[in-house]
Amino acid sequence: LVRRERLFRSSRSNMIDSLRLDDGDESIRIIREQIDSRVQVRNANLNGIETVAAGLPDSLAASFRQAALEEAFPRAYRRTAAQRLFESALELDDISEDVRTAIVALELAYTGEIAEVSRRIADLIQQHQPKQALERAENFNRRQRGQVEEHTADPTREAFRERQEIDRRYAAMLRDLLTPE
Repeated sequence: LVRRERLFRSSRSNMIDSLRLDDGDESIRIIREQIDSRVQVRNANLNGIETVAAGLPDSLAASFRQAALEEAFPRAYRRTAAQRLFESALELDDISEDVRTAIVALELAYTGEIAEVSRRIADLIQQHQPKQALERAENFNRRQRGQVEEHTADPTREAFRERQEIDRRYAAMLRDLLTPE
């Protein structure tokens, strides 16, 4: 972290100079260094999560790891519409114990399915984010030179679509469990 902060402070004036001198290659080199340092810090943080989790009792390790990953990758682990629907359904006073038990079982199945997709989204974000940051810088450089921008597909899109489909499917199953009133 200290190394990254030093790099960012020291590269600020070099970046300004490279932009002023229209030296796109130097700007890209600086940005690559910054991206690499960000990735190193992120990897150190992720390793730290695992180290702390390994030192915790099993009963706390999983919840600590989950909370830390939710903080590290909020896009991947944000609350979904189906999660809010399950919470609302379980707060209803006028449902039978059988329906409540069925809702809890359905929510448990949903949680398992969505956890797998969320982990995959986090992995994809981790892989794609540095490439995306470099692509933005390279496209800025291309625009400055009057060239056509190049864009790669976001690999998280399909996983987010899958998560949305899981949400829809479980929302429909939940709706079927509840009576019209």
